[in-house]
Amino acid sequence: MKVSDFSIRKYIYLKDRYKDAGTKYCFDVLTEKIIAGKLIKLACLRHLNDLIRSEKNTKDFPFFYSVDIAQGIINFAEVVPDVTTNRPLTLASFQKFIYVMEMAWRKRGTNGMRFKRSYISMSRTNSKTQIASTLADYNFLLGTPAYSREIVISSNTTSQIEQLYNYVSLTLEHLLNSRYFGAWKNEVIINSERAYMPKTKTRLFKLSADSKRGGDSSHPTLAIFDEYHLQTTTDFVDSLSSGNVQNSDATLIIISTAGNNPNVPMFKDYKAYTKMIVNDDDRKLDDVLFLCWEQDNDDEVWEPDTWIKSNPLLEVEAIHDKLMDGLLSERDSQASQGSLSKFLTKNMNRWQNSKDGAYLDLSIIQKSIIKHGDFNIDHRDVYIGFDASLASDDNAIAFAFPYMDGEQQKWHLYQHSFIPTKVAGGIQAKVEQDGLDYVSFEEQGWCDITKDRFGMINQDEVYEWVLTFVEKHDLNVKAMLYDAWGTGRFIRRLDENRENWLLIPVRQGTHSLSEPTKFLRDMFTAENVTMFDDGLMQAAFTNAVLKSDNNGIQVDKNKATQKIDIVDAMIDAVYEGMNYFDDWSNAPEEKTKSPFGNMSSDEINDYFKKDFSF
Repeated sequence: MKVSDFSIRKYIYLKDRYKDAGTKYCFDVLTEKIIAGKLIKLACLRHLNDLIRSEKNTKDFPFFYSVDIAQGIINFAEVVPDVTTNRPLTLASFQKFIYVMEMAWRKRGTNGMRFKRSYISMSRTNSKTQIASTLADYNFLLGTPAYSREIVISSNTTSQIEQLYNYVSLTLEHLLNSRYFGAWKNEVIINSERAYMPKTKTRLFKLSADSKRGGDSSHPTLAIFDEYHLQTTTDFVDSLSSGNVQNSDATLIIISTAGNNPNVPMFKDYKAYTKMIVNDDDRKLDDVLFLCWEQDNDDEVWEPDTWIKSNPLLEVEAIHDKLMDGLLSERDSQASQGSLSKFLTKNMNRWQNSKDGAYLDLSIIQKSIIKHGDFNIDHRDVYIGFDASLASDDNAIAFAFPYMDGEQQKWHLYQHSFIPTKVAGGIQAKVEQDGLDYVSFEEQGWCDITKDRFGMINQDEVYEWVLTFVEKHDLNVKAMLYDAWGTGRFIRRLDENRENWLLIPVRQGTHSLSEPTKFLRDMFTAENVTMFDDGLMQAAFTNAVLKSDNNGIQVDKNKATQKIDIVDAMIDAVYEGMNYFDDWSNAPEEKTKSPFGNMSSDEINDYFKKDFSF
């Protein structure tokens, strides 16, 4: 689905039929009355298309949109008071859009909420707390089912959840003291831990991911998790949803800004949901709501007129100038300190790879990703890099394919890894230790987890895999590059059985690796690298940092568990591969008494033809 698919003529009848705040916001965005980024435009287009689908009333789309419920949540939100002034805040149109998308889409038959999971993301200081509080209070007081509702608000730490719960409970107290809900005042008990409504057996309480209690004992009909980008595993969030597998109406809402670590579950969700909304015609994940206000690219950090894309609160005239002045000051301050990536993450809602000395920016890595059908690896020249497993390290086989795209020299990268479990003590421990979902990566074909009962890598299996892969795809191996340490048996077998393969040991140090390290980084930066959507390789590139000495640079990692074996293998591959288009080689020449050195017969013939012709 493309934003360019929008035609006012196709959808105009919906504008007349659905006059709610959510649908109005969509038309304002798609007709550019409101500036918005690509992902919000796609979310708006998805809503309009879903309205059309809902009117067809088919089994493959069992949802409907209730204008009455949409107006109900807006009526409620408009009387929710600000905790500091105890006066209702004027709602921005994007806030109304969030509320009605979340609450007004329903399931046919049960009238339950359509979305099992919601991902709502925007920059800091754009009313995320207010939105979370309003949704929590609404579902506590007026939600479904009528009895035994359980509302959980959660975050990463006790201090974070205390701030959110204080906001939610104070807002609730103000509501119960207002003329709108004053009659309910004696029906609700509020203390520092929870709010409880005995008559309907409904409760609202707080949980933090760092508490011993966890979420396994809860059965929330609605769970809200704040600042999910800081979670390194899905364990806590999974515990919130696992207790409600039989409740088809249970909902989990993630409200968070982007983060600076792309190797976390939220970034994985971000990528999956972006793919979902771009490919909306595939009709996958119809029970997921994805609303992400972000800048379309990092360069927009210098274009303040576009900042409403990630800071939708800028639409409110009363606070526009104050918010914009603050953003400009913060940008200039972070830029002067060389920390612009912090501003991009927190204030532009752009995911970053913010490690000190990061080898590659996250945006550069993401730009290199292409679809499987866009590159065929069969029948091509290839350079292979091999990084052997030592203790807890992964075995990585890297493939660098040089190719021409018109007149542009490019490289396609591919890899396959072999995952040991000996040191970690099992695959689940390995997953938790490295923060990488190896089981999922194996299912996708990017790695093999060792089946050895001792958890070790069998180098003979690696050897057989490489030969099978090369033969299957009819590859012309220009060279196999390797670190001689720990690769003896593997290389000896290749030397014995593949005499036509050029085998080149690569000395591991900045003196040898500086040039190929720079070469690969420059190719990425110039957008001359492509690779498939391989999460394992992307994680390796985001983990890699640079270290330097008097001889140059090479990649390294901040922690032993931050795997970069694939990057090491790839740099080995381009150690020789970078000379492909220049017809030069790093391969050491074997000693010979011939005056023509190691020149081939054809090269000797060419020598005489060129230099002794008359």
